[in-house]
Amino acid sequence: MTGTPVIGLISVTEADDMLLVENVAVRPDQQGNGLGRRLMEFAEELARQRGIGRLELYTNEVMTENQLIYARLGYRVTDRRAEGGYRRIYMEKVLPAGSPEAGREGG
Repeated sequence: MTGTPVIGLISVTEADDMLLVENVAVRPDQQGNGLGRRLMEFAEELARQRGIGRLELYTNEVMTENQLIYARLGYRVTDRRAEGGYRRIYMEKVLPAGSPEAGREGG
């Protein structure tokens, strides 16, 4: 079977009053091209379309580069805890209410 290989993906789950970003992955040879940022923007747009004002994610404590990327995207640390042998950092981003992007269709 031939086709176009996947170069990036994002997995999200809607839970209660937030959208949980479960996984973001970009093929190593495609990193640095802004695809990860565009995937995160997609998640924000999806949240807005669903009337959700908050996104959450977590990353491993040793993934310091990811923490810096998320901080630059507007996420802030909300918790640090050990779970299942991993030291995780929980982060969230609250989307501005009434922002020009809120409720925008398309994308």
